[in-house]
Amino acid sequence: MFNERDVDAAVGTWHEDGEFAPAMAGAVEGKTYRGHAELRRYFDDLFGSFSDVHVEDPELRDLGDRVLILYRLIVHGRDSDLTIDQPAGALYELRDGKTVYARSFLSRAEALEAAGLSE
Repeated sequence: MFNERDVDAAVGTWHEDGEFAPAMAGAVEGKTYRGHAELRRYFDDLFGSFSDVHVEDPELRDLGDRVLILYRLIVHGRDSDLTIDQPAGALYELRDGKTVYARSFLSRAEALEAAGLSE
């Protein structure tokens, strides 16, 4: 869904009141996105800012009502020639099969720590 830029499918995995705290926007602006409309805006902004944004080598860890995903984040600026390729992660909290809260991290170590784990 994410790598295919299928915003409808991605948003469809979220509870209608779901909340997302992305690492990049969160670090710069302290921004959190709540509800489907704001999640759509997040994806539109993200895909509008980067000519390429995708994850590779995802590793999922089932933590009961949470899921930890560790991956490589690769982005290429739309208006620059800057490419970022770095390890990252996200921690999702689920209820009734839908995401109710998620936070992404710009390092595996931060994601693991948030999940109460270590490498």
